[in-house]
Amino acid sequence: MKISWRLASAALCSLIVLSCTSHTYNKMELGPDPMVDHVRQWTRTARLYRQFDTTVIVDVTFNSPRLRAFTVDWLSNVQRLTPEEKQKLLDEQMEESGRYLQFYLAMYTPEMEWSELAKKNPAWLVFVDTPKGPVFSEPAQKVRQEEIPWGASLPYDPRYRSFYKINIPADKIAQANIKLVLSSMLGEVYLDWDAR
Repeated sequence: MKISWRLASAALCSLIVLSCTSHTYNKMELGPDPMVDHVRQWTRTARLYRQFDTTVIVDVTFNSPRLRAFTVDWLSNVQRLTPEEKQKLLDEQMEESGRYLQFYLAMYTPEMEWSELAKKNPAWLVFVDTPKGPVFSEPAQKVRQEEIPWGASLPYDPRYRSFYKINIPADKIAQANIKLVLSSMLGEVYLDWDAR
């Protein structure tokens, strides 16, 4: 009986010691993601509640010319683009930036039909508010997180979100302060950027 008690206590002690040690195999440390801070700088969040119930939560990133230029630099390093390829990509991005104010919108609503912006008559209207009145977006394009140029560097939790690309004609907006509005029968949310 004494021997089995000693064996049991020795086994228990060895288990305690083993549980306190940690083993590391092929430890790899990842550095900071350079895109996160740049994406965060151009991302705004808006929330709308009714009493204690969530109506909508949106995180919207303005794909500004500065964010586009940084993204091209980042992609050219990651993908090892030649100077010509990098310049071509930059020209394409700046040309698109001249045509559209582009936003990537992540939306959470408790009811899925409320977050369907890509259908014919969505619950939410998306527009930029200007002194001359609203400039409405072209039909929203539903996208996957992986389709966003910096989708792996989002500064918010992407789970339970519907993602959309929003294009608003840039030639109708002659102001540096951008005020994006999402409006519905449920309420409105506003997001602001200084695009200078």
